[in-house]
Amino acid sequence: MAHIPLISIIMPVYNAQNCLADTLAALVGQSLESIEIICVDDGSTDNSGAIIDEFAARDHRIVPIHTPNQGAYKARETGIDAARGRYIGFCDADDTPHPGMYESLGNRVLSDSSEMGVCAFQRISSSGTILSTEMQGLSPSAFDVTSKDGWLVTINTSLWNKIIRRDVLEKRIRLANPPRVMEDAMLLISLYPYLSRISFVDEPLYSYSAPEQSAMSSVDPSEIPLLVESWKLLRRHVSQAEQDYLPIVDLAAFIHLRISAPIRMDREKRKNATVVIGAALDESFPLWKSSPFMSMSYVHQHRRLLTTFIAHVCCRLHVLDVALDAYNALTKATGKEIKW
Repeated sequence: MAHIPLISIIMPVYNAQNCLADTLAALVGQSLESIEIICVDDGSTDNSGAIIDEFAARDHRIVPIHTPNQGAYKARETGIDAARGRYIGFCDADDTPHPGMYESLGNRVLSDSSEMGVCAFQRISSSGTILSTEMQGLSPSAFDVTSKDGWLVTINTSLWNKIIRRDVLEKRIRLANPPRVMEDAMLLISLYPYLSRISFVDEPLYSYSAPEQSAMSSVDPSEIPLLVESWKLLRRHVSQAEQDYLPIVDLAAFIHLRISAPIRMDREKRKNATVVIGAALDESFPLWKSSPFMSMSYVHQHRRLLTTFIAHVCCRLHVLDVALDAYNALTKATGKEIKW
């Protein structure tokens, strides 16, 4: 009988030949041996596919999959379908998981009987400089999850610093026409009604290669309709699972559609887009404005929501775009991002 790995790590790869070998070496060198590394070569036109095959020939834990180019979302879905592990994690081809990352996360979720494990991480510049270290700032190390936990929206929505139990991940939202950005957030939020416990490792065990300002880190107003429709599908998905989680979805929609998307737009293009987004929020995510998680008493108990609370107040006072301009100027001057 074939060994079932504790963790399957899925890595979509597209034209990553300059960094891929280092990332694969970091995965192969993990202190946890009970892993499989599923590399989905998404139609690369460089030497990425050959690098994957070379590593796979030396380590049986590497599973190479070569597909025509279909985009990161569908490449990730291909990897999930092929995964055999009890838990599933994700890695980007230009990032570096630290040697003990998956052992630490695996031990923690097993000890806590949790469906998801989350670790802190570092943002690294193209020159190798540590830009920031994002700690989860949560204590104790494990939390029971209910629909009353609005602090869930403060969890970083990237997938690469998490492992998720396979049976829970199977209940994720599936998007036939995924947007180019925010699809990770939608997947994660779609799982919240199915989680009973989350574990945290407040040690930076993943180095994320932060992109320079580029097409991948910007949003064009033409993308807003698809983003809104995708978030509406997410709301429907969560509603069918557990309607009590809708206040969390609507607050997350406010954060991602009204804050994160406009921040990544050209200032002039932002003006009309925010009008469209505001109307969409009021019509399709009506609980954002009266969110129980935006009361002063709740924010006082969960300080990580403070910046969201400030943005929420600014939006209701119709000065959020002025605040976003100030935010962009501050991050440009300091090189540091404020987490919403």
